[in-house]
Amino acid sequence: GKTMTAWHMLDCAAKQGVPGAFISLEMPENQIMARHLQRLTDIPKSEWKNPEVAKQLHEIADADIASKAPIYFSRGGKQTLADVVSEIRRYAERGAAVIAVDYIELILGKGSDFERVTEACKVLAALSKELDIALVVLAQLRRQPPQIRGVVMPQMSDLRTSGMIEQSADVILGCVWPHQVDAA
Repeated sequence: GKTMTAWHMLDCAAKQGVPGAFISLEMPENQIMARHLQRLTDIPKSEWKNPEVAKQLHEIADADIASKAPIYFSRGGKQTLADVVSEIRRYAERGAAVIAVDYIELILGKGSDFERVTEACKVLAALSKELDIALVVLAQLRRQPPQIRGVVMPQMSDLRTSGMIEQSADVILGCVWPHQVDAA
C-alpha cells in the first residue's frame, strides 16, 4: 500500500531526472527492492532463485538504475526525529529533491503518540520549506471496518494520532484497493 505508492512516486520522479531518497522506518531495502522488481517484471518470485533468472533480474535492475536519477535508501529502522532530520539534510545535500519518510508514527521520541506526531509534523514541514524539497511523509490510517463508518474511501479524519498531519500537509493522498470499493 503506502510504502510502494511512495516508492513509485520516487521512481517516477527519478525517471524525470529528479533525485530522491527513501527513509524507511519500517520495511528493509531488500523487501522494497523485491517488490519493485516484481513490478518491473512478470517473473514469479518463486523462480528468483534460479541462477539464470537471478542473472536476468540483476540485468533488469542494473538497466533500471542506469536509466534514471538516483534514489538513495536509508536502512535506518526506527529512529528519533533528530536522526530523521539529519538524514533528510544529508540526502538534500546530495541533491535529493523528493524525500519519502515511511512512516511518521514510527519516529521515536518522548511523550504520547499524539505529541510525537505533532512535533514531527511541525519540524518536517519547516524543514521541507527550509531545504526547498518535497517531503512525502507516510502515515498510518485507523483501521475501522467500513460497516461501522459506512464509507470505504479513506478520509482525512482516518489519519491516526494527530490533527497536525492535516494542518501541516500541503496535499494528503489516500490509497484504497479497487476491490474494497467494489465490495462496498
